[in-house]
Amino acid sequence: AAAAAAAAAAAAAAATGSRLTPARPSERSKPKKTAEKAGSHRHNHNPPHNHHHHQTPHNPNHHNKNSNNPKNLNHTPTSPAKPPTHMDPTKPHIPDDDAELNSSDSDLPLGNTLQGLLSRLGTVDALRNFCGPGQTRLKQLLALIKSPSLEKRLEGLMELCGILSVSTEDSMSSFSLDAFVPALIAALNPPNTPDIMLLAARALTHLMDALPQSSVSIAHHGAAEPLCASLLAIEYIDLAEQSLMTLERLARDYPHPVLHAGGFAAALTYLEFFSIGIQRVAARLASNLCRNPPPDAILIVVDALPLLGNLLENSDPQIEEHAVKGFAALAEGFRGSSESLEKIAGERFGAMEKILGLTTGMVLTRVAPQAFVASLRYLTFSAVGSAKIAAFTLEHEGLLEFLEKLLRDPARPHRIEVLALLDSLLPSPQAASAQSKGRRKVAARLPSSSSLAVVETDRIAKLSANPTMVENFGHRFFNLLILSYDTNESMSSRRTVLSILHKYVSFAPPEILEEKLAENRAASNSPGVDDDMYFCFFLCHIMSESSNLLELESVLEILSASMSKIPSLRLRLEKEGAVQELERIAAATFAETCTASFGGDPEAVSAKAKTILEKEFSGEQGTSSKLSTLKTLAEKLTNDPSCVWLDSIAQSFDDEDGVSAFELRTSGLIDAIVGYLRVDDPTEQFERLKTMASALGDSKVFRLLVMRSLSVLALVEELPLAITEGSSGPASVSTGLRQLMRPFKLRLKKTPFDHSKGLKDYSQHVILIEPFATVSNISEFLRPRVVTGQSLADEGTKEAAPKDEEKGELKGNRAEKSESPVAQVFEPSFGDGEMDEDDEGDIYGHSSSDSFAKMNYGESLHPVEIDLDSGGGKQADKPGPSAEPPSKSYAAALKTVDKTAAVQSPASSKLEFKIDGETLQGNMSVLQCVLKFSGKHTRNASGSLLYAYRMWEDVHTLTYSFQSSDEEPEQDADSEHCSTVTTQKVHRVDSLGGVQILLPVFHMSPSLPSSIRTIVLLLRNLFWINNNAGLLTGDPSLSLMDKKTFNCGKVVSKIVRQLSDPLPLCSGMTPPWCYAICGDALFLVPFETRVLLFQSTSLGISRALQRLQTSQDAAVNSSRSNSRSPSVRLRRIERQKVRINRERILDSAMKMIELYCKRKSVLEIEYFGETGTGLGPTLEFYTLTSKEIQTYKLNLWRAKEKPPGAPASDTIIPTGKGLFPRPIAPGETKVVNYFLFLGRFCGKAVVDGRLLCLRLSEEFSALIMSCADAPKHTSTCKSQGNLTLEHLRNVDEQMFHSLDNLLKLKETAPESIGELEMTFTLPGHGDIELVPKGSKETVTADNIGKFVDSVVRYILFDGVRLQAEAFAKGFNEVVDLSSLCLFEPAEIEFLLCGTDCENWTQDYLMKAIKCDHGYDHESSAVTYLVNILSSMSTEEKRQFILFTTGSPSLPFGGLESLQPVFTVVKRTPEAGLTADASLPTVMTCSNYLKLPDYSSMEIARERILFAIREGQGSFHLS
Repeated sequence: AAAAAAAAAAAAAAATGSRLTPARPSERSKPKKTAEKAGSHRHNHNPPHNHHHHQTPHNPNHHNKNSNNPKNLNHTPTSPAKPPTHMDPTKPHIPDDDAELNSSDSDLPLGNTLQGLLSRLGTVDALRNFCGPGQTRLKQLLALIKSPSLEKRLEGLMELCGILSVSTEDSMSSFSLDAFVPALIAALNPPNTPDIMLLAARALTHLMDALPQSSVSIAHHGAAEPLCASLLAIEYIDLAEQSLMTLERLARDYPHPVLHAGGFAAALTYLEFFSIGIQRVAARLASNLCRNPPPDAILIVVDALPLLGNLLENSDPQIEEHAVKGFAALAEGFRGSSESLEKIAGERFGAMEKILGLTTGMVLTRVAPQAFVASLRYLTFSAVGSAKIAAFTLEHEGLLEFLEKLLRDPARPHRIEVLALLDSLLPSPQAASAQSKGRRKVAARLPSSSSLAVVETDRIAKLSANPTMVENFGHRFFNLLILSYDTNESMSSRRTVLSILHKYVSFAPPEILEEKLAENRAASNSPGVDDDMYFCFFLCHIMSESSNLLELESVLEILSASMSKIPSLRLRLEKEGAVQELERIAAATFAETCTASFGGDPEAVSAKAKTILEKEFSGEQGTSSKLSTLKTLAEKLTNDPSCVWLDSIAQSFDDEDGVSAFELRTSGLIDAIVGYLRVDDPTEQFERLKTMASALGDSKVFRLLVMRSLSVLALVEELPLAITEGSSGPASVSTGLRQLMRPFKLRLKKTPFDHSKGLKDYSQHVILIEPFATVSNISEFLRPRVVTGQSLADEGTKEAAPKDEEKGELKGNRAEKSESPVAQVFEPSFGDGEMDEDDEGDIYGHSSSDSFAKMNYGESLHPVEIDLDSGGGKQADKPGPSAEPPSKSYAAALKTVDKTAAVQSPASSKLEFKIDGETLQGNMSVLQCVLKFSGKHTRNASGSLLYAYRMWEDVHTLTYSFQSSDEEPEQDADSEHCSTVTTQKVHRVDSLGGVQILLPVFHMSPSLPSSIRTIVLLLRNLFWINNNAGLLTGDPSLSLMDKKTFNCGKVVSKIVRQLSDPLPLCSGMTPPWCYAICGDALFLVPFETRVLLFQSTSLGISRALQRLQTSQDAAVNSSRSNSRSPSVRLRRIERQKVRINRERILDSAMKMIELYCKRKSVLEIEYFGETGTGLGPTLEFYTLTSKEIQTYKLNLWRAKEKPPGAPASDTIIPTGKGLFPRPIAPGETKVVNYFLFLGRFCGKAVVDGRLLCLRLSEEFSALIMSCADAPKHTSTCKSQGNLTLEHLRNVDEQMFHSLDNLLKLKETAPESIGELEMTFTLPGHGDIELVPKGSKETVTADNIGKFVDSVVRYILFDGVRLQAEAFAKGFNEVVDLSSLCLFEPAEIEFLLCGTDCENWTQDYLMKAIKCDHGYDHESSAVTYLVNILSSMSTEEKRQFILFTTGSPSLPFGGLESLQPVFTVVKRTPEAGLTADASLPTVMTCSNYLKLPDYSSMEIARERILFAIREGQGSFHLS
């Protein structure tokens, strides 16, 4: 087969003709293109073929069957012949549009050769020996090439091209470059025919691919000149294109010869003559020519700048990207010459303005991520090397505003590049010393310190002449930089932040700096801003916790520079503990104990601290009085819990200098306040909280206490992470996911000194096993190989088909042998034992990715039709006997094996496994075993666990023995939950929690470190006071602080960092404190972060991986997918398609949810009689079912009276804020069954990530959550006054007013109560008695209070208890109910339903919408759309969202967080229609709006509103 492939390739390469297309002078204005090239343009990405509303076929010009196949880079003769009038069959295939997306010079493919294709197919190794020509044949080919005969030269060149196209470096070891290269270059020159020149150029390209070292010989012998001449002559378009591709290949390694030969002019002069694919090659060539230019090339570059600048205005994003990369390379190359950099920037900075326009026009929407990074690098190098450019950049408001937006959003990628650019905008105070120490990457690249000093001197002079530049810089970035320090895990980023702050402090005039610090201090005391932004606290915080000597050195420099300008900072620094930290650093023991692993000189740091102490802090300190006062107050409050001391404490915070975090921490005040509030009697506790609220009184004092407490928490927290060593950012997610595709190496060894009979040793083998395989899988693999004396049948190794779990479910299929998680076995040659027959054919010899590829992931299960008449589901289109059974996911296969083994394995032969002496449970994954017990981890200075990827290289030893008979059976491995929150049973609610006051308690989770328990308790009480300020003060409208102010940024960043690491997440190694702090003090963590924790740990490993993959794609690709390497898709989830009846949607939903709610597969809905499938119909199903469950005819909820004439199928109008069940009498089982379904339905929606239109009231959510056994961090006391009645207001305001009027009637006209002739029955429900024999007991003035309490209790608790329990039971069947303890009751609505319609401004919409395939953000149709959307009413927005996505709600984060990104493309009108007569269509599965190019705003508005009104209700293909 290899010989045949090579022969066919050589013969095909030889089958060339002589028809070249001349580029006549008349064609130069409009060059001819082949049919293939005409289809290649900017927007060739064919959108996904999903089903959608009114879908129409795409323009065929947008389709390119090779667009996503990088293998098809070379046109082989097997390609379809092109029309002879346009294209010669010898013409090389043009790289299609997606072939080189975002390819850097270092990771380009080996070239446009068949060898490259064969290498990807894995056949090169088989061809190596065959394809290597012998010396004799090479001499014959060389003679043919040098022959004066045209025919012989053609023959030799064609055969050489065929050989080189399939050759490798190994097979060409005998190839003589010195002989062939001059001959081929000679063939490039006239008077050779165009055919000869074309083949010679192609042979050179193939030669550089096969022998990369040949590039130096080709460049040395002057190939660039004739190739450039062919391009400039452009007599034959095919020869010009091949010459361009050869030059591009040569310029990757040796750009200088091409540059001096006129490469810029050759590549760009006739750019518009070529197809889009060749234009991209030309742009890449120009970009390569810009790399490392020689100093004497500036004149060549200046001449080429107009041509290169034109590329910045090209409509193709890839050409724009190459142009920006070229400018970045030029700036780097000429970074030592200000004059050259200013010439590159263009006259009046024209080129720089173009790049800024590309970069700042739309945040990461107009340019690809790599181009964006290149533009930042260009600006960075230019600013460092030129004082004029630095000043221009500092005064460019558009750029500064753009960088400010990027820095405000910690989720944005490329923060390191943004910080590097900001660092380059300000000069260094010590340029020469900084450069010599190598402390600044950009400066260190400068050729000499003298040139740097000249530039820095000019920059300093410009800043001094225009101080407003520094003032504006500080106004935008000072606070953001301080905040960025704590949110950045990257050490280099944190050092860059400190470098920028040092520069700013050094060059800001004292009055500007003092004003900025005053603003910063005020900001730290304002609601919604972390105290970490307070400058002095920030510096002291770093000194106290950083172990990085370079960071400490930078902080000391900032401290010294700031105090030299503002001496008054001394008092504030003393209050923040600066003196104590400086004394610690200056001590002799500091240099002895610290390590310089990150660089830096400990002695120099200590000396610097000592100098600051002697210079700035000599003399008497001024903090002793305030600190001693606080200590005295803390002691008195502890001994005498009186409100007097609370007033004094509040007065201390209200002083001019206030109380610092250091003083609060060291004075003992935190322990004293917590001790004051810690009492056993709830009534006394309530009174003390009320007293404390009264003492704090002023919202300013309260705010200061909260902010200082949060600062103390940031100082003392010791929350260790469990992360992979060296991982941070999107790249680490991708790396971690790739690691999970690799199998572990295990050695299975019989336990030493185990003399059990019938058990063999297997340690001579090394097995490869998938990370998610369980210990039970290992046991199943090992038992038949090591247990003797029993047949395989006796041991139960035969697999049996799983039984149906419920009527109507599909039967599962047996896991195939090829799907075994134990992929391969390796037996070393030194093994003692003989290989079993079972091991033959499983020898270790393939890559790990191959073994992983055997698994079947993401397959759709066969669709099932819900048959309501038969009461079950039936499989649609069942395959015949010969068809392959539907594939199961790996997880399902593991479960099948595990369950079968558990049933059939005799207990006497069960194996027990240990690793390093630790016994392993059967449901533990291999990944979890290795991470938890193998000891392959270390701890850093902060106590965090660090795992290393090298654990995949090690061989891990597991010992095995027979399991003791008295040991308890293994747990079922069926659970996918990776949360440490245990599943709790659902029990009956036995108290009316919803109508009592919930007080803060002092119970803390044992998982919470003791170092932060006291401060968390204080914050918990302060948070309670903040939420109940109206209750405590008697002013219902009083609000002290926004709840978001209690968020602790440092804790949040740690949780987010932990959840972004795939290895600990998938092995269940998430630190317990993540759950504990969200349960004990959820106010410290914002809702979106707790949702992230919930989704990552409570919905199973597969969903956690899916979230990681989605976030990785969004972070890396930003708004456009231009990454060269495909996304890592580790573990896709099975999709179960179910076909239902739209007319009976609720009945179908109830049956379907009953059958499939517990399955891990994702449900996808189809409707009978409709061809649509996918995400859109599925989202619509959840929406329609949500509305169906809220109709008047079901009578499940408290609702206002149905309007006269309205049908019973109308959706109810709740009586309060959200849905609350109507009270029922005991025995109404039908209603209870509906709520059981509703719980399952909501659980499945949460697991599958679907949004509902089911907004439950806060009271009902609280009742549901109280059904779980999760620890409750509240105690209760009897409510005072009519508080029980007050809780009814949110459920039924009309009933509240009625009952309230009855109570008032008791005071004004008690005799009239009896005249009402009411009995102790529920109002509106005469059959429901509130007390025994209540229908016979009359309500009077004496018992009216009892009556009101009974009504409230029944409405809020007794009458809805069964519904709440049923909902909780159904939800718990799908999702662990106790995991809801991460949320407040009011947040359950957002978890289920997402956000309601947000405020759509035009700027927001421009950022949220992606334009493609004919549109950009400047297109008139897009402008019309944005204007229309921004002016829509709330109801119109819901209709638009429903029309485009299938759901009326948006996920948390709004339109901007939609995945896939909401995209608008141009719709081509159907035949006979104009754009104004066409309607917009959508692909709901991919959030894809196809919008006609309307001629006016009025027409666009009319057509869009008509489409969203009438385009609902069905999904079809068109």
